[in-house]
Amino acid sequence: MQKVTFRGPHEDYCLQFVLVEDSTIRARIAGIDLIWHVEVVDEEQATLQGMTNGLRQLWGDEYWFELQTIAPMQIRYYGDGNLVRTDQELPA
Repeated sequence: MQKVTFRGPHEDYCLQFVLVEDSTIRARIAGIDLIWHVEVVDEEQATLQGMTNGLRQLWGDEYWFELQTIAPMQIRYYGDGNLVRTDQELPA
């Protein structure tokens, strides 16, 4: 399992993920366990993309995510086709 801390607009948060055989990411944000389904694996761009599940209770909506898996990592969240936010990996 890979563990990365991201800088969010309101607080820093930890995202732990592992890509398992059924193409899901197990995430843990603010002490809440989440399962996100990966729909696109782009090895050339080193990204995992899919839909969040469970962020509505934390951030008020669900988002399409794009997780860059090479350092420095970043995660972009999209809503209705528009970029909502980009969170950057914090240095270790």
